[in-house]
Amino acid sequence: MIPLNAASTPLDLTSDRINRAIAFSQTLPNSLTRWQSHLALLALEGLAQYFSERSTPIQFDRTQARLLEPSEFGIPAAINSIYADQFHLALFVVDNEIEFPMSLMQNPAHFYIAASVNEEANQIEFYGFLRGDRLNLSSTSDATCLIPVSQLETNFEHLFWYLASLELSAIPLPSSSLAISAQWLIQPLVNAAQWVQTQIDEWSWTLFSLELAPAGMRASANAFSADLSSVFTEIERSGLQIPSTAQSGYRSIKLNQHTFRLYITTWAVEEAEWSLLAILESIQSPTLPTGTQLVIQAGETVLVEEEAKARSAYLIAQIIGDWNEQFTLTLKSVDPGDRMTIDSLSLPPIVFQPD
Repeated sequence: MIPLNAASTPLDLTSDRINRAIAFSQTLPNSLTRWQSHLALLALEGLAQYFSERSTPIQFDRTQARLLEPSEFGIPAAINSIYADQFHLALFVVDNEIEFPMSLMQNPAHFYIAASVNEEANQIEFYGFLRGDRLNLSSTSDATCLIPVSQLETNFEHLFWYLASLELSAIPLPSSSLAISAQWLIQPLVNAAQWVQTQIDEWSWTLFSLELAPAGMRASANAFSADLSSVFTEIERSGLQIPSTAQSGYRSIKLNQHTFRLYITTWAVEEAEWSLLAILESIQSPTLPTGTQLVIQAGETVLVEEEAKARSAYLIAQIIGDWNEQFTLTLKSVDPGDRMTIDSLSLPPIVFQPD
């Protein structure tokens, strides 16, 4: 065992943050690794609380944060895509030694923060951090790599000094060449039947409304591009009727260094049934990168899989389910040549529960 000394005093998590971590953990389908994921989620809540309680101008952004699920029981979960101003932060949980999850190298970070979780006491401690440009991994072939304590910067105040003083270019990052693990966008489960009553702005979802006019013509709306208005019109002309009571939201998502916008529209079809319509477009270019996939799953079962070909402007997927069914949307970036997955991100399940 390697003795570790905490770089911060124990942080007592608020009940809201504890409940948020529990709620997200319960949506994860892999029961074998759910506990490790839960500890990592508690650590994320602790880091967010730590930043919020400090008097600092540094902006803490968790809206793109990803949970990297362990490949098997006993391997620590990790979290990346946290941002402090423009710096990329990653987070992993340690116990008696610094066991670094190699999944974090899928998307290298500027800083890797080591945290300890006392789940019974609902406390988080930070043991220190690693700079990305000084990370020395003795092995990259296993799921984890033991790191000597000497690599860890144990003065946590140095992290805030770096964030406030360094230019982004001061910490060059390597490119990733590792296999992709299961990744989840860390946000609350979406009950699409009650979006209007739910405060979701902090999670980067924006509500929008499309009013259907007679003869299939749709009123103009400024929540999205004019091209997307025509997409909705063509969807209706193909036979899918979207009622005026439908509820919709959109958000941006980063995948394989590309920014997309995902639109979701839901509505009740018949008694105890609902419809989910998902549309994916690129924000950066007129067409989607070839090999981009939009997948709808129920549990582990793939129900719909759409893939962008050359010059595809949109991906459209639609499914109907019972009110007791929940669906998971996954975005993937697949190399069109060797068919290898370059990046993958699953969103929290979407449900439709009016009551």
